[in-house]
Amino acid sequence: RQHKNYAKMKRQQTIVMGMVFLLVFAAYYILQGLAADLLGNGLASGALAALYAVFTVACLFSPSLVRRWGEIKCLRLGILGYGIFAGSALILALMGKNKITKLIVVVGGALNGGSAALLWTAQGQRMLIVAK
Repeated sequence: RQHKNYAKMKRQQTIVMGMVFLLVFAAYYILQGLAADLLGNGLASGALAALYAVFTVACLFSPSLVRRWGEIKCLRLGILGYGIFAGSALILALMGKNKITKLIVVVGGALNGGSAALLWTAQGQRMLIVAK
């Protein structure tokens, strides 16, 4: 038996998810656009290459992980990766460029790529559930 406000709850979930995605990706696109200025051309290229390489491979495994862990948990983990990547850039800005901070930025990009695969797979799954 469905709750009497089930349709309203689905609409609210869709609106909240849309707002979260708007805010997260507005911040992410600003960071990605300024990556060359913030990180330098070589490091920005390396971090984004790690991000998209891991994203590509992780997309092969993310559907089974979303099925096992559930879409809500994967949405949370997926959003976390974007914060990790931004945090790695902040660490570099605060501590200066050296081998360790450069490695932190590249690893942050790779973690973001893995979490993005979870995020987008879970988002698609959630939208299918809400659309029923």
